[in-house]
Amino acid sequence: MSARQNLSILHQYVEGTYTIFPEKKQAVEIAVPEQGQMSMFDFMEQEPQSKEQSTAAAVEEPRKEKVVARYQSTVMMQEGYIEDIAILQYPDGKFYNHYNYDEETGTGAAETGPFNSLNDAKAVIRQTREDAKAVESFENQPKQMYSRENGSFLYLDNNHLYRIERSNAHDVYLKDMENSAVAGRVISLPSYSETLAKNPLNDFQQLDADHTQKDSRSIYKECLYTLLEKVERSEIYPLLRDRDTTEEEAEDLIREKIEDLFASGEVEKCRLF
Repeated sequence: MSARQNLSILHQYVEGTYTIFPEKKQAVEIAVPEQGQMSMFDFMEQEPQSKEQSTAAAVEEPRKEKVVARYQSTVMMQEGYIEDIAILQYPDGKFYNHYNYDEETGTGAAETGPFNSLNDAKAVIRQTREDAKAVESFENQPKQMYSRENGSFLYLDNNHLYRIERSNAHDVYLKDMENSAVAGRVISLPSYSETLAKNPLNDFQQLDADHTQKDSRSIYKECLYTLLEKVERSEIYPLLRDRDTTEEEAEDLIREKIEDLFASGEVEKCRLF
């Protein structure tokens, strides 16, 4: 078996032409197992929802804090990244600065405060982030309909799979899961909801979606490409590229690695849909 063939093992499976794993149909946009066959992903669909998941909605209470101002800065960030900063007013009337603010959780990675006035909170931001610029129009941005949580999957043209890498007050940055050699895409925030609404596979990205009812085809595809990415970044990949590695050895390496990934919990998200 040639080195090129060793390199192509996982990619051939994605295309449906290699049978390390259970066979599946070729030339379909969403990869699913053939009727009657069990794959390593099938058991995930049969697992009951965890107690922690089923009770999360019941115990979650809406946040009472209100965002009263937003800023952006790059001084503390790596090149190409933007830090979102939000000033929140709490029910007691005090103000707090939330740095690396996450709209999904309604909080920042770090916070300072309390401040007695909005001007005091703004003054601290200007002192610690000299380049901070106010986002004057944040209240006029489109209502968020779809999740922008890092690590979430979404589908664009021809059911092509992407993963959210990061987002800020202006853009959402995506990684192409099906072609790692291609630069990811960027969707502007104003067009984000409209873009996702074009593909029904994104329905489960809606903020009020029931993720326990997610399409099994999407689960299979997302888990497949997640595992593929993990294997390509793992210690076994150089061995798969080695011309001295036999087909049987390659199969064993891949199987063992996938078992290790499940055992370690690195692909736990595949179980949570």
